[in-house]
Amino acid sequence: MADPDLYSIGLNKDCFSFKLLFKYIVYALWHAFIVFMACFFSLNMIGVTRNDGKDIGLWVGGMTVFGCSIFIANFVLGLHSKTYEWRYIVLLCLGPIAYFLFYWILNIIFVGDIAYLFGANFSIIAVWFAIMFSMVSTYILDIVKDSIENLEHIEKDGIFA
Repeated sequence: MADPDLYSIGLNKDCFSFKLLFKYIVYALWHAFIVFMACFFSLNMIGVTRNDGKDIGLWVGGMTVFGCSIFIANFVLGLHSKTYEWRYIVLLCLGPIAYFLFYWILNIIFVGDIAYLFGANFSIIAVWFAIMFSMVSTYILDIVKDSIENLEHIEKDGIFA
């Protein structure tokens, strides 16, 4: 307690408040909406089929949503990180690697309808478009959010006043 001014950000609720919590919840809901609409909804519409004419089904849409959520979570962590060292980058890459690895293992272990989903999932061009659309929309939203927060800080600090 040598310097009590250092504790003012906690007392003033500068780092966490209900307003910040609400902003982060809206931010997360927007990500969820984009991922759901881009991946699950677009892959399970009537008329969307695999290359061999079969329906894509619930499993491919669900696994694509799950994978896209992993990609976006690691992407956002990478965007907001201020430290880029080799251990951090390895940890960021482990999420998508684990998704592909465990999805492939699931494909081998289970038999029946879901036995060949891994190859079918990533051979569909719509899956890659849905994932890329989700990633790009996340990046654009992040740029807009950061710009708005920077403008709020500029107005609060009185630089243009």
